[in-house]
Amino acid sequence: MDIIRFLHCADLHLGAEFSSLGGLGPSRREELFMTFEKILSLCREKQPDFLLIAGDLFDTDAPEPSLVRRVKEGLAAIPETEVVIAPGNHDYLSSRSPYLSQWSANVHIFSRGVHCFPFPQKGTCVYGAGFTASYEPAPLLQQLPPEKEGRIRLGVLHGDFAGAGAYNPLSEGDLRVSGLQYVALGHVHQPSPTPQKAGKTLYAYSGSPEGCGFDELGPRGIYEGSISAAGEVIASFHAICKRMYLAPSVDISCLSDPAAMEQAVVHRLEQEYGEGWKENFYKIYLRGSCSLSPDGFHALSTRLSEKLYFCKLRDETAPEEDWEALSQETSLKGMFVKEMLRRMNAARTKEELERDRQALRFGIKVLQGEVEADEN
Repeated sequence: MDIIRFLHCADLHLGAEFSSLGGLGPSRREELFMTFEKILSLCREKQPDFLLIAGDLFDTDAPEPSLVRRVKEGLAAIPETEVVIAPGNHDYLSSRSPYLSQWSANVHIFSRGVHCFPFPQKGTCVYGAGFTASYEPAPLLQQLPPEKEGRIRLGVLHGDFAGAGAYNPLSEGDLRVSGLQYVALGHVHQPSPTPQKAGKTLYAYSGSPEGCGFDELGPRGIYEGSISAAGEVIASFHAICKRMYLAPSVDISCLSDPAAMEQAVVHRLEQEYGEGWKENFYKIYLRGSCSLSPDGFHALSTRLSEKLYFCKLRDETAPEEDWEALSQETSLKGMFVKEMLRRMNAARTKEELERDRQALRFGIKVLQGEVEADEN
């Protein structure tokens, strides 16, 4: 074949409980499976030669039989794509593992020790190994058999670069001498922005296709790539997640009304995340100078919960300055504060009052040298 095409994914953690999400846990579990179905749809659409799954397809070594059945049926429905799975530290090959049962002919599952699945009709060998316990202290890549001439060599491994770690410790040195053209990696849930290179070997973490918590922020997805007969590898990341976990900061300085705070938060989220901004998981950090009372915090939380799929607030604001005390100072700052308090007292609308409050805060920052006068 002139070109071998592949999709690379890992760390779906199908069946994860998501207990921290409360009543949203069951729907989030199903969303993970829907993303798995999206990967299968991409296989039907793009007809890749291989789907490389680099570990932790399931969240446990003994997932529910009904879930296993759905996964088996899904993979059997893409018979033109060879599916190669390297079990990870969550779905390791135990005595109760579903990987020991019968799968469709297009599914190939690595077991103990590094070995190869040959695909002579595609001129390709896929190397890898499966975890047989929840940890694997041995660097599996060092067990790679000698290179075979004239074949494309792919790798599928679960592991990390944490030195002498417990999860198949990887090193650039081992990758450099592996003779593999592309290594599909799993275990690290953060995707590689671009593939890395060790010698002639390209490697990447696809990351988790859906975030599993607020330690997994931003877009999530898979890698798509190709290898030519001459050995040229092209691979890139593609976001496919239904929702993102996000932790933005919003400055609510000078705002006292929950409706105005809500407007500031909504404006920030709309501007930053565009279409679909309401559908993400948010942990929002409130910052700036603001006298945010417990009642105000609760009111803002209630308002945002009406708009957003999931929202947690963290109050990191600082108390407002004592403006009356500052207005008594015989300084340029004191004169400015005194004039702004006069304007605020004369404000005829809530909008005018909020505008003058913001002008007061910004003016103080300018006078203190914290910002330039032309910033806004």
